Amino acid sequence: MIYDNCIKYIREEADKNYSPREWREKSVLFLGMDSLAKALIHVLKEYGSEIGVLDEKYRFGSYSDILVGRDPGNAFASCNVIIVTEKSYFDDFAAFLSASQAEIIDMTFLRMNYFPKLEIPENACNITLRQAQMEMTEMLCYFHDFCQQNALRYSLDGGSLIGAVRHKGFIPWDDDVDVVMPMPDFLRLLKLLPEKINPRYELVSPHGDKKSVSTVTRIVSKSLVTQLNHYPVKYISGMGIDIWAIAGFPENAKEQIEYSAELERMGEVWKEKIVIPFNDSDEFQNTYNRFGEKMLELMTEYDYDRCSFAGYAYIGKILHIRNKENRAVPRMIFDELGLMAFEGHSVSCTKWYDSYLTQMFGDYMRLPPVEKRVAENSDSIYKLT
Repeated sequence: MIYDNCIKYIREEADKNYSPREWREKSVLFLGMDSLAKALIHVLKEYGSEIGVLDEKYRFGSYSDILVGRDPGNAFASCNVIIVTEKSYFDDFAAFLSASQAEIIDMTFLRMNYFPKLEIPENACNITLRQAQMEMTEMLCYFHDFCQQNALRYSLDGGSLIGAVRHKGFIPWDDDVDVVMPMPDFLRLLKLLPEKINPRYELVSPHGDKKSVSTVTRIVSKSLVTQLNHYPVKYISGMGIDIWAIAGFPENAKEQIEYSAELERMGEVWKEKIVIPFNDSDEFQNTYNRFGEKMLELMTEYDYDRCSFAGYAYIGKILHIRNKENRAVPRMIFDELGLMAFEGHSVSCTKWYDSYLTQMFGDYMRLPPVEKRVAENSDSIYKLT
């Protein structure tokens, strides 16, 4: 895996303000719990700083054993340093900042484009998004055939399902394939695929041998790659299919919300324990393996086959659905499947696609504004020769 963990550059920037010994004497308040704040918290915890966080929108009461407060009036009164990590915080907390006697340190410049560029392999040449989509279509056909041969259920999902309904294929600016699999089928896939996978592809999963920055299991091409960012890690990744496991959910709505929150909360721990310190040491590999096991324990807390509700088992915050606090939908959505055309091929889709997509996205047939019809990585898609 080609990657660069930019936490070392973040540490260097922190050291420009104070030495590690001086940071140890500081009481630091962060305004907002964003990815940069989490990375800086990692550094300052190592230095021994006293740390507090003010964020009224953060879903949980703590992060990395640090209390996250919601009231500026009661925010960490003893702080002598305030670190700002988003430009908008200067406006959001203007009154608080103007009244504070603490030193204010602006770290908002620490974006991924500030850090050194990742070196692209010498045998890489640029290709178009459409060329990449055609290769991923071939991969999807392979995945479909594999599932058929092994009696594994799956359905297109997210942007790929919208693409199938609205465009009969890829959304023109989409750069991956999304599928969902019921948990029993997902667990069987993890066992079966590594033994039989086409040598052109590889399975990258937090539950397998290949280390991943993401908690989503993926089948990716070894020769079709792009650069991705998962703050603070830059990495070269194969392009392909994101496989979203579907977990059984409890019947009670309150318990559904609580289980959704547990899955999201574990994503915060993944960020702290895996993404931010990501490295190649044996110690980290052991931590990574143990965390993958803990993830599966939570993802399989409810027996899928005994539940009438199901939903994303994704470890982390789901950004692309409307009801983020409760992921549960009727299980039949993932069990009752049919075929649908996708780039001239027949692939598996839920028969309930209309009600499902409406619940998840609203008016999914309406095209987004022109300025949003852009692939995030269209200028960094490469074919390895």
